Amino acid sequence: MYIMSDKKIINEYLMDCPICKAKNSLVIREIIYDMPQYGMSLIVGAKCEKCGYRFSYIIPYEIGKKRIIELKIENERDLNIIMFIGENTDIEIPEIKTEILSSELDEGFVTTVEGLLVRIREQVKTICTDEDNCKNYLMQIDRLLHLNEAFTIKLHDNYGRTRIYSEKIKVNYE
Repeated sequence: MYIMSDKKIINEYLMDCPICKAKNSLVIREIIYDMPQYGMSLIVGAKCEKCGYRFSYIIPYEIGKKRIIELKIENERDLNIIMFIGENTDIEIPEIKTEILSSELDEGFVTTVEGLLVRIREQVKTICTDEDNCKNYLMQIDRLLHLNEAFTIKLHDNYGRTRIYSEKIKVNYE
């Protein structure tokens, strides 16, 4: 468990639970917290004291400069590079003509390069309707996963909050 020692609760209130409908049982807390490697953030969390329903989300409190982060994947070690893809970050893989808009992604997530490719592959399986194009596209993703060719990941980071933990990155500010 990670303990936030320098958090500041700015608001706390009760609401009716949307799940069990219990009156004033959903405790909602809004906290400002300086998250390491992420910056000042507003964390909103809620828990129903009656049924246990809970939710949370993080909203950036500070926004950095827009930038494009490029990472060239050339060997098997590169597939294990850890990335934090911040909210409002679009992903591009030019070699397979792929562009994923931030609106199609989770609000922010941690993954590896391999995990990102697997996530893309699973989304394609879920939404693809043209079977021939799908098979072709899935084969292209599998080629990248097996490193049959080097490829580039470009992250169009609109809030300046995305991080790739590698010395191989190139950053261009817009």
